[in-house]
Amino acid sequence: MVKELDLSIRTITRVKDFVNCNWNFDGTVDVISGRYIIDGKSIMGVFSLDLIHSVHVKLTSNSESEIEKLLESYRNAKVL
Repeated sequence: MVKELDLSIRTITRVKDFVNCNWNFDGTVDVISGRYIIDGKSIMGVFSLDLIHSVHVKLTSNSESEIEKLLESYRNAKVL
């Protein structure tokens, strides 16, 4: 299953919270900014992007419930 969304993670705190949420996710988190695709579990990778603009996030997992858990953790961390 694939879920795609746009996020604004402009602050250092939001980037840290976003990556922390992704850390235990069993699937893949691709962060797309322009022509760059970065692993959403890599804090250095996410910080390498131009975060002034929103980024496109693509979540991929075999389990819909895992994606829903990740989205809930985004809500709790106020990333979503």
